[in-house]
Amino acid sequence: MSRALVIGGRRGIGAAVVGLLADRSFEVTYTYRTEPGDFPPPVKAIRLDLADRAAVDGFAAELESGPPWDALVQVGGTTYDALAAMLDQDRAEQAMQVNFFSFTRIARAVVRPMMRARNGRIVAVGSVIGQVASQGNAAYGATQGGVAGLCEKPRDRKREAWGDGELCGSRICRYRNDGTVRRVSGR
Repeated sequence: MSRALVIGGRRGIGAAVVGLLADRSFEVTYTYRTEPGDFPPPVKAIRLDLADRAAVDGFAAELESGPPWDALVQVGGTTYDALAAMLDQDRAEQAMQVNFFSFTRIARAVVRPMMRARNGRIVAVGSVIGQVASQGNAAYGATQGGVAGLCEKPRDRKREAWGDGELCGSRICRYRNDGTVRRVSGR
């Protein structure tokens, strides 16, 4: 049975990803910050505060020593919106920890076992804000741009370091009623 780890799977898009993977017979484990979601067994839930660097490091250390995952899906994150004149550096750094540094640490933990197994996929569900400038979104945009940069590298560098990676949500797309997608902007 294939194994999938979903970071931030309690609600919203994360919960939809957990449900989809479980329906497709993946053995799914997901993280949550405050309280677990309502998923039937065998879906497993692990409490993890992405803002807590020590907790993320401990979680990643467990991943490094465990069996390989077939999929890592990063959905968890936070927003921080403020005009440059009102930007609070502590809150901006916390957003960077939650959205960027926690993802890089967890991805680094799973990528080597994936490479040894010659199997696996890393998917980050991001936001178009990382590639579209807008007032008040500098700190949040930086976090999303960082994730986009990590996920774009595999294609640019022939998948040397990260294996097979993908960023969902990094492009502005228009979805048509017939189910097709037309890319409007982005790479």
